[in-house]
Amino acid sequence: KKAHTIDVVVDRLVIPAAPDAAFKTRLTDSVELALKTGKGILEVERLGASCPDGRTVSGQSTTYSELNACPDCGISFDELKARSFSFNSPFGACPTCAGLGQLYYFDEDLVVPDKSLPLEEAIHPWRRMGQMNILYHRELLAQIAKQYKVRLSTPYEKLPAKFRHGLMHGFKDDLVLPWRRVDRPFEGVLASLQRRLDEAEDDESKAKFEAYQSFRTCPDCGGSRLRPESRAATVAGKSIVEVMAMPVTEALEFFKAMGQPAGSAPMVASDSNPQTLKPFPSGFIR
Repeated sequence: KKAHTIDVVVDRLVIPAAPDAAFKTRLTDSVELALKTGKGILEVERLGASCPDGRTVSGQSTTYSELNACPDCGISFDELKARSFSFNSPFGACPTCAGLGQLYYFDEDLVVPDKSLPLEEAIHPWRRMGQMNILYHRELLAQIAKQYKVRLSTPYEKLPAKFRHGLMHGFKDDLVLPWRRVDRPFEGVLASLQRRLDEAEDDESKAKFEAYQSFRTCPDCGGSRLRPESRAATVAGKSIVEVMAMPVTEALEFFKAMGQPAGSAPMVASDSNPQTLKPFPSGFIR
């Protein structure tokens, strides 16, 4: 079975040089009928023609929609409101970083701060956090080294790169442990630390693991802290992320150029009150 699209031609219009009331009424009626027939979606096809002002316009098709969904990929979203543009609200915050703009992760350079140490001493958290923890990970590391044929006395920095990567990020092969009935792959030091952090019940225990973390810019929102739908919305061709990155003077000019919608509250500070916005020398408000 294949999906089919059936287009219905609702009207054909020739745009006059000076559209009158009758033309506007016909255009409005045609748009309403097209939206009703297309269940909220209409397509305007502009045919290649010469305009009254002498310009030649090439043929093109534009899709319009009343739905909060992309007609091409089908992604839908809730109606945009003021809270959609606030990273302090769950309706606007990036779901990946929860509106923080950055993600914490276990940093290999903090987990293995001195790579000149032998393997048996190199993994810092495995040599801390209590005697039972030390003994368990000593035996675990010995079994890993035995299975992958590396020496515990070899400096960490001189171990094969593939082994170091597997040790940190996990091996694909099952790890055989004498005290375990079912063999399964070793998850990796970093994943093990993350799991134990997630299982920690008190702040003191969490702090011990968080000491091995660093942070980086969220890969999904790029540090903007907003969800994709909020970043995709534009006004006069600019998203809120682009506007927030503008110097104050440039942002003021941007809003002034948009004009003031009738009946709306003022958007831009009056020139008669220059103290309303006082930017830093760099041109940005911090």
